Amino acid sequence: MNPGDPVDKNARRRIAVQLAVATGDASERGLVRARERLTVLAPEGAATPALIELLARLSAIATPRCPRCLDPAEGMCTACRPVHARELAAAFRIQAGKLPLPEDQVAAGPSPALTPAPPPAAGTVLDRIDREDLIAMCASKRRYVSSIDADKVARRCEAERPGTVLRSYSCPCCYGWHLTHKPLVSEPVR
Repeated sequence: MNPGDPVDKNARRRIAVQLAVATGDASERGLVRARERLTVLAPEGAATPALIELLARLSAIATPRCPRCLDPAEGMCTACRPVHARELAAAFRIQAGKLPLPEDQVAAGPSPALTPAPPPAAGTVLDRIDREDLIAMCASKRRYVSSIDADKVARRCEAERPGTVLRSYSCPCCYGWHLTHKPLVSEPVR
């Protein structure tokens, strides 16, 4: 659609429904508001640049995307499937009480045998964490694939429970994301 193109009756009806659904009010009242909005965006039945931009944004919202990389795809895209499988395998190992595989074995894929992983290399994050702290930090918490997913859940929880403040953090154990109530402690400036 280009600016100045005619917007026929069927297209107006379809666009009004899309607007109503996108605003979260598909009731008759929401449709009336969407039709009013469409009257402003397509005066005299002609498309305007604002209408074309709005339709592009609605199309972007309605396009199914991979939950990991946000590329257009139905479900998990083919590039993300093996990486996601490795992340899940590492998370299940953590939940089972086993330390995660070393980074080189994680890159090769999940191990078929569930043998305990060798201790992490000296100086890594995992050697400074007790097993109980590890379980408290990771295994007992819900794992999110990305910070976007974790932040989305945090905002929803904050809206449902006023006064709750949540933040997401990257987990050094399962390489996923978790939520916490603890505020972010910044290092002192020297």
